[in-house]
Amino acid sequence: MSELGDEIKRIRGERGISQRTLARKAGLSNTTLAYIEAGETNPRPDTLEKIAKALDISYEELLIKAGYLSPDSGEDKVPEVSKPPQMEFTKHPLSRLVAKFEALPPEYQKVAFALAEAQIDKLAELAGTKIEFEKDGRRKGDGCKRRRTGRSYKKKRRMEAIFRG
Repeated sequence: MSELGDEIKRIRGERGISQRTLARKAGLSNTTLAYIEAGETNPRPDTLEKIAKALDISYEELLIKAGYLSPDSGEDKVPEVSKPPQMEFTKHPLSRLVAKFEALPPEYQKVAFALAEAQIDKLAELAGTKIEFEKDGRRKGDGCKRRRTGRSYKKKRRMEAIFRG
């Protein structure tokens, strides 16, 4: 565990606040707070500010515990909230799979895609669901006529383009 995570967990325990309650008060997801407490991610300064307000503790104290400020002087490493540090941890499990997929040589990517698609089809069949897609990429029966433009949709389209060409 990290020093920051230990401190948040200690204060939360002293006050008898559950992780879920603190997350709700701070406007964070329960998962995000769990990752912070476990030391698996380094939260942005604005996230630390929300936690500090929810726990009614010093924001600067959390910045010191997170390593943004040194205990000696509060001026040397003050982060800009508008430019948060890059986090190495990715929130969505599919991001890890896509990263592993993209790390494969192109000839293996086609094989991996075919294997994954076959396994997903088998699982869908076991679950009693059938997933069909229209030519433009929309799921059949969605009733949604607009074209999807989200990040996961774009990743899927990028992966399909790799396999086609």
